[in-house]
Amino acid sequence: MPSAPVNSDGALMYYEDSGVPPGSEDYVTVVLIHGLVLHGATFYPTFPYAKSRGLRFIAPNLRDYPNSTPYTPSEFENLCSADVETQKLAVRSLGLELAAFLKYIVDAESLPPKRGADGQVKGGLVLLSWSMGNLWSLSMFGNASALEDETRAVLRRYLRTYIMHEPPYFGFGLTVPEELSFRPLDQTEPLEERGAMFCRAAGMFYPPLPELSDHMSTLFGRVPLQSGSRSMSTWDRYPQEVQAAIADYDALQRTGRYLRSLDTMLWSEITNNMLRNLEGDFADVSTVVFWCDMSHSLCPFGIKCFADRVAATAAGRDHIRKVAFVKISGANHTVHLEDPEGFVELISNAVQ
Repeated sequence: MPSAPVNSDGALMYYEDSGVPPGSEDYVTVVLIHGLVLHGATFYPTFPYAKSRGLRFIAPNLRDYPNSTPYTPSEFENLCSADVETQKLAVRSLGLELAAFLKYIVDAESLPPKRGADGQVKGGLVLLSWSMGNLWSLSMFGNASALEDETRAVLRRYLRTYIMHEPPYFGFGLTVPEELSFRPLDQTEPLEERGAMFCRAAGMFYPPLPELSDHMSTLFGRVPLQSGSRSMSTWDRYPQEVQAAIADYDALQRTGRYLRSLDTMLWSEITNNMLRNLEGDFADVSTVVFWCDMSHSLCPFGIKCFADRVAATAAGRDHIRKVAFVKISGANHTVHLEDPEGFVELISNAVQ
């Protein structure tokens, strides 16, 4: 069972690997960071389509998920501390542990570094973070100056692209209009029922939105489709045994509860650092945002606000991280489960 040590206390992150593409010495390795409840196994349906596109997929389970080290009570206490500085240190550790994981797999799996050839970049690492998994990645980029020198040096040689796949609005330090809020889960329901409701809601289809720059006025009042093949949640297309294998419902009241309660200004500062601090720390890492036009309105709301921040930050500045926004048409928040092959094709196109 492959696991990577991620801190000095011996905490481990378990991972699965799609394997090396046959005959390739300069393949691209894509590290897939999962979101809330649905852990690394949620990406396993994409694995069969990776090798034929010259990709190697590695899907870890973040700490607090199956086969990885749980967070300690004191770590949870730090995340929900009333002291913002304590929260900052706790959030910084999320990014440092992700960086440690990336460094470990580079060494342990003998991954090919990025290199230029014939006008193209080959090899290297792509970091794709889905939904709430972006909190770990944003922390890593936003706290790059805190990385150990050796880790920073390795990642500079390997990391080529960061794909933010449907990042959460609160990861940018945003508060959401009441009209867009999810209906709160009924806390009197058994945890398994609440977990299934969460996954079902994430997999619903909503009326498609126009281009990102135009859709803010259309976000209110959207409800899931009520007829046709897309009136069924992606979650309900999978049998219960598969659902049980890819979800950890307990995470709702552990990681999910604590990370949602963090100070919004903390995440706003991290986002600003990620965009502005390009003095040698991952300055050449391209950033791509995937957004799905049939997701719940919370997703495009956050991404639209982030796009506006990128534009405002770039005004009058030469050194700003370049961010591309890619619309996935006809897709919901769980597109990697709804259309695994199509999702792999999107990744392939984004890193070529």
